[in-house]
Amino acid sequence: MKYFAGAPEDHTNKKYDGIVGYENKKGVQTFGKKELKDILAKVGFKFTNFYYPLPDYKLPNIIFSDEYLPDENTINNYTVYYGEGTEIEFDEKEAYIQAIKNGVFDIFSNSFFVEASSKEINTKVDLSKQELVPISDISKNFYNKDYSKRENNIGSQIEELRLQNETLINNLRTIEKSTSWKITKPLRAINKMFKKNK
Repeated sequence: MKYFAGAPEDHTNKKYDGIVGYENKKGVQTFGKKELKDILAKVGFKFTNFYYPLPDYKLPNIIFSDEYLPDENTINNYTVYYGEGTEIEFDEKEAYIQAIKNGVFDIFSNSFFVEASSKEINTKVDLSKQELVPISDISKNFYNKDYSKRENNIGSQIEELRLQNETLINNLRTIEKSTSWKITKPLRAINKMFKKNK
């Protein structure tokens, strides 16, 4: 939907490029739902489940599926975003409401996650028995817990490397100040000259 609204194609950065079939036929291309199903079926993946991440697959706020399609209320549970300076022709969410009313939300999804298999897929989830958690909360928990741990680990590794580096510099300075280093200076110079002449 966002590409109809005026968002440039992700790979070519041209408005409406994917919608009109791409100016450069040999470059990167993206596909609609039916095209993806046909491509996957040709290579043996006849069974597919489609998921609909919004605003897109890169930074999803919410993910719908054929078993859990949006209605006029739940379609508002995501944050629309576009690149800086993008001129948009219409309100994406309002357009999605019309697509939902006409039963064509799936083909207008901004992008897809696809589960594909050569055998029948049985991954249906009973949503009535599940606790639904917004993706934003999952992301928040990840960053607050896992990311902070990794950040602390990186911090301690940097400090350890800094101490090792400091120790090596001090050792080098001690060697350079030693009597043996000063005495052997002419020998090192001669050795350097021989290496240059080889």
